[in-house]
Parts: sequence; structure tokens; C-alpha cells
Amino acid sequence: NAATLVDGIDLTSEAVSNAGGSTLINPRLVDVQRIEVVKGPQSALYGRSAFAGAIQYVTKDPTDTLGGDIFVNANSQEEKEIRGSINVPIGDTLGMLVNGYGWDNRGVYKNLATDDYIGGGNGAGASVTFKWEPTDTLGIKWRTEYSRDKLDVAAQALLNDRNTSAD
Repeated sequence: NAATLVDGIDLTSEAVSNAGGSTLINPRLVDVQRIEVVKGPQSALYGRSAFAGAIQYVTKDPTDTLGGDIFVNANSQEEKEIRGSINVPIGDTLGMLVNGYGWDNRGVYKNLATDDYIGGGNGAGASVTFKWEPTDTLGIKWRTEYSRDKLDVAAQALLNDRNTSAD
């Protein structure tokens, strides 16, 4: 198992299906600055869940300039996604970064019996980060995130066993 961290906080969870599989991580992190990967064992630095190594997502910090960006994606498979962020300086020592996203996907596979698409989903989420740097040697970062994703039932297929004969 490998540890998964966001800004130094271990999100690795113990699950029945995948021990140490980090089921708590949001795969749609909008504000990733960099991803650090270290090979294991790294238990001394990252805790007992980092026997095989660690993956750390480092999120962006607010800056001292007002700005933002937006990303829109839509295609012929009816996949839609919008992401955006805005950076707001609040005084000389405090900054705020707000991120948000929304997505919708109808699915790729079609149920031939009902003529409906399956395997899609939709969701939305947001995060807000505050960074306060009162001196050159002291900085405090607070980040919170919310996400809601709804995934439809995955596509499945029933295959006949060719080794058995019907009586």
C-alpha cells in the first residue's frame, strides 16, 4: 500500500476492497500545483500507510494579485465539464483562493433493451483556501473542500460459457 496525501494530510483509508487504497481522495482536485511521488518504504516520513511509497498532492496557495480562470469542455459524447477559480487578496498578509467545478456525463455504453445510456454520472464541488502570512517566517494555510458525485451503475456484460453444453 502507498500513502496518499493532500498538503501533508494523509487521506489513505483502510477499505475492505483495497487496503490503503485512499478511497477518500477527490479525483477532481481543481487546484493542484504539483504531485510528488516517492518510492517506498517511506513509513518514517509519511506514516505506516507509506510502506510502498507515497503520493502527495500539493494544492495552490492564494497569491497577492486579483485574478481567475475558467475552463469549459463539451463534446459529441455529451460530456460536459466546467471548472473555475478566483484569487482574491484580502489585505497585505491574507489571501483567498476559491475553486469550483461541475460535470455531467451520459455514459458511453447503450443498453440495447431500454435504449438508455449507462455508466455516466454527474457532480459538483468547490474548495476555498486561505493563507495568512503575517511575517516572513510564519504562514498559516487553511483549506476546505466539498464534493458531491453521483455515478450511475457501471456497464456490465453477461458472457456465455462456451465450455458447457445445453441439455
